[in-house]
Amino acid sequence: MNQTKEKAFVLGLDGGSWDLLKPLMRQGYMPNLQKLCEHGVCGTLNSTIPPYTAPAWVSCVTGMNPGKHGVFGFTLKTGGGPKKVFVSSRAVKTPKIWHYLNEAEKIVGLINIPITYPVEKVDGFMLPCFLTPQGRTDFTYPLSLYEDLLKHTGDYIINVIIAGRKLDNDLQFKKFLDDILFATRKRFEAMKYLWTKYAADFFMIVFTCLDKIQHKFWKYLDADSPLYNSQTAEKWRPKIIEIYQLIDEIIGYVVEHIDNDTTLYIVSDHGFGPLEKRVFINKWLSQEGLLSLLKGKFYLTKMLARTKLQGISPLQRNISVAANPLMHCIDFPKTLFYGSDVYEQGIYFNHESPRLKSGDIAYENELNRLKEKLLLLKDPVDGGRFVDEVLFRDEVYHGPYVSHAPDMLLKMRNYSYLINTSVPLKEAGFCQAVKGAEGCHRLEGIFAAYGNGICQNKNIDASIIDITPTALYSMGLPVPKEIDGQVLKDIFTPAFQGTKEVVYSEKELVCEGEESKEAEYNSSEEVEIKAQLQDLGYLD
Repeated sequence: MNQTKEKAFVLGLDGGSWDLLKPLMRQGYMPNLQKLCEHGVCGTLNSTIPPYTAPAWVSCVTGMNPGKHGVFGFTLKTGGGPKKVFVSSRAVKTPKIWHYLNEAEKIVGLINIPITYPVEKVDGFMLPCFLTPQGRTDFTYPLSLYEDLLKHTGDYIINVIIAGRKLDNDLQFKKFLDDILFATRKRFEAMKYLWTKYAADFFMIVFTCLDKIQHKFWKYLDADSPLYNSQTAEKWRPKIIEIYQLIDEIIGYVVEHIDNDTTLYIVSDHGFGPLEKRVFINKWLSQEGLLSLLKGKFYLTKMLARTKLQGISPLQRNISVAANPLMHCIDFPKTLFYGSDVYEQGIYFNHESPRLKSGDIAYENELNRLKEKLLLLKDPVDGGRFVDEVLFRDEVYHGPYVSHAPDMLLKMRNYSYLINTSVPLKEAGFCQAVKGAEGCHRLEGIFAAYGNGICQNKNIDASIIDITPTALYSMGLPVPKEIDGQVLKDIFTPAFQGTKEVVYSEKELVCEGEESKEAEYNSSEEVEIKAQLQDLGYLD
């Protein structure tokens, strides 16, 4: 049995952004986070490219880039074509930190980490993420955990349903915020109970409330936004800030209750900023002659959407629930490129193109030609460039699953402009300004560390893939050589570093994920998951 006594607590704040948290700290709303930064380490945590929840959290708990773990978004390609199914924990192709820890006979406690449904058998316990279908009671490990939890907390909310909710009046607005607060408090109660009961060597919990709030209301909280001084913002900002104060209360509780052998890490999967425009990339590709639509099927799909006939089964209308319906309207023999889903922020090349197979075109030449066109695109409103950067997938990822990613990745106006795969019929251009209060992701998340062996009042930037190797090091365990991330040795005091060297392990754990890509969800659950992702802006 491994005799090291060091422990780690990872507190995940989905969507946490210093751009918002630091002003709240200065205004006195988050004193516990302020003290933690003064008596510990803080800095920017760079996310995956693009900065989205599914690949980012999987990268966090594996220490590997998406090209190795195989998760690039909330869906998985099922073959050479566009068909996709929703992602699940079984799609992750590499070991996660809890596998290394269990191998070292360490007990783990895991709550609400994205892409952990369905749960795995672990030495400890696991409560899975928001992709767990509503109404399930058999979703935990051990199986009895949910029933036990209800006896001690009275309730536990897997996920606050926001799909289909209207926020047109004060009553609806208040109910939404109250639901977010209630669910967060119940998760806090679950954390306190399970942390005590299991005495885990490694405890990790993710709170998703900030991400939900910021997707909906970022511009009511961002002082640089014109909407910050709107009547709606002034009325509801105090209620929204209550959620940030609750998060600060949770931070304070953890700091107060960790022992001298525990290192606390606070991390976010990505940062946040305002959403300014949606870019209809497939419409632009069509205008450029690079994408062709099956017009009859396309207009039928539009009609179904307009008349709200979404209750028709996928078999009846030959449209997959999990995939974007537009993908079934593309005339692929006449198409070279098509846009990815929002969370991929990229463009796929049609590798089945007859022109490619006949030798009429060359893959690299077509990618370079498209890259040049994209970099020349100008916003007709301000004349500035649409696209900051175009990256080919092998420039971003490495590993056996690189071919599952879009062929090129786009960064548009620091991700304030986002790809939208739909093809509007009326809009003359290929982009649309966002008039609401929505926010969207940025690369720069948050990182903080406090406790056992951590320096004081120090600023250090890191990458999301650094969390797993650093936590293993701080617990006195070897770091697997296949991990991409680095141990953040500079966050530790010289005295702590003097007691430990970074030891790399040659041993490889076998954890290849689920080879079958059959859908993890039944048809009604797919509808539910799709609606949730659409409401967060992750699917069109």
